[in-house]
Amino acid sequence: MKNFSVMLWISSFEIISYCMGLITRNNMDWYRLLNKSILTPKGYVFSIIWTILYVLLAISGYLLYKTRDKKEIRHLSYIFLIHMLFNWIWTPVFFGLHKLNLALVILVITILLTSYLVIRSFRYYKLVFYLLLPYFCWILFACYLNFVICIIN
Repeated sequence: MKNFSVMLWISSFEIISYCMGLITRNNMDWYRLLNKSILTPKGYVFSIIWTILYVLLAISGYLLYKTRDKKEIRHLSYIFLIHMLFNWIWTPVFFGLHKLNLALVILVITILLTSYLVIRSFRYYKLVFYLLLPYFCWILFACYLNFVICIIN
């Protein structure tokens, strides 16, 4: 049953990721016209990275959810869910609405929530800490990319 539960989490996150990809794909003509950082990766890199990161996020969420009976873990699981809402909102705001500055604010909030998760999980759930580290590094980079787009467009 545990394997089924974690696979359900992963499948759900990947379905959400796919939907975000559709929003992105439908707005690529607009995105290509934006001035971007010279460090902006090719489009396929984003697809690969986010597929991997959503697996790591799903496993992290599952681990927090299954141990939510512990007070501190329950708190982290709530923060994780709030953080995921901000993560999921970013794509429609950036790619769908073309609101670059608002997307940057959403990304900064996501980073702050993720920082809290990373710091607290280091103390209370080391495996979640290690699973979140690649994601944390990537969203810091994504924030830089979003910031540059805001500045030069």
